[in-house]
Amino acid sequence: MKVFLSHSSADNKTSLKLFEWLQDKAVPVWFDNVELRPGDSLNESIMSGIESSDILLVIISKNSIKSSWVKKEIMLMIRKQISDGRTRVIPLIYGDVKMPHIISKIVHMNITNNKKSFEKIIPAIFHDSFILDVNLSKKDLSVDRKSLVMNLHHFHKSNFKNIYVRINNNDFNHKINLIVDKEIVRLEKDKPEYWQFILEQMSDGRDSHQIRLPLFWTNLTILLSKAIIFIKEKFERSVDFIETAKRTITKSLELFQFYMCQILQNTVFKYDANKYGFPEIALFLEKYEHYNKFNYDQISSDILEIGTDHSRLAHVDIIGNDKMKINTTSIYLDLSESSQMDLWLKLPISSFVSSYMWYAYCVPQILVRFARDVTWESGKSVNEIEYQMGFNFSDYVSVGPH
Repeated sequence: MKVFLSHSSADNKTSLKLFEWLQDKAVPVWFDNVELRPGDSLNESIMSGIESSDILLVIISKNSIKSSWVKKEIMLMIRKQISDGRTRVIPLIYGDVKMPHIISKIVHMNITNNKKSFEKIIPAIFHDSFILDVNLSKKDLSVDRKSLVMNLHHFHKSNFKNIYVRINNNDFNHKINLIVDKEIVRLEKDKPEYWQFILEQMSDGRDSHQIRLPLFWTNLTILLSKAIIFIKEKFERSVDFIETAKRTITKSLELFQFYMCQILQNTVFKYDANKYGFPEIALFLEKYEHYNKFNYDQISSDILEIGTDHSRLAHVDIIGNDKMKINTTSIYLDLSESSQMDLWLKLPISSFVSSYMWYAYCVPQILVRFARDVTWESGKSVNEIEYQMGFNFSDYVSVGPH
């Protein structure tokens, strides 16, 4: 689900705030301030953006009703809606303004500069999906398991076939950018020893994180939403669904946070987070700072709770079905010595793990690694690349030693 954000340039302050809010909610957005580059053709770029989008979010204001570009974007999306029957237009009324006649019969919502007014946008975008809220603690960004179980129970009892996982990360991306921006200002002012080297390192990190961090959350959300659907189909109406889905989500997020800390380690520091009034970010960074990023045995043992006996931890490759365009990857499994010997036989993954183990231990590893690699290597959404992650045993042809 991709959104095209239509607005007048005179409303840039509000539209930018909405764009950043949507990014924090892991909604893929086409936004001209980000997408357009010097030399780009406006007509071609907008046509391409409309064509690749499913929804037009249009800010209706005193400025936008005078904008020829906004009118053109509305017309293009309406034509697409007539053609495919799926595309939708969601008008957002900003200020005291009358709805344009062409979209006057479409249900709208009112927004202000306050982010709280944006909350109803997510259910409007994902109107045919259950909104599964995953709340992260304001203290250290750990998963609120109690509310997660309750929300999974509501989904389990519902008749929704689709789901959108909404991770409430307490403005994580915005806070990271604030910490880095404040430290860059301090470095430029105080000029401590080696300040130019540190400044260059932090500036490069900031430029990358402003694009990659929201995309990393978005890719995680897309994959978790798909995983929960597969788990529900597998366990149907069984109560095992709730326990399995809970573990898949919590362990994916813990592993995701470990990778996030590794990515941020040369740009954002615990000391700076505390200094600039973000103790929750400092606690988040502290949780994983003792891990060596290459010691995946310990990570698998502690975070994924695969097992405490490291002699049983086997690093294995699972070979994706090439005809189905499934990505080949590697994971850790808890296997006996004899099972580790069987890895050389190139047996199916189902020979080594049960359905519960697959979703509880394997899928979190595959999911987060795939989200990380796609985000940092291709800089794209997981929906835009040729190869995909497999969610079922049958998506992989065999497993063998790494």
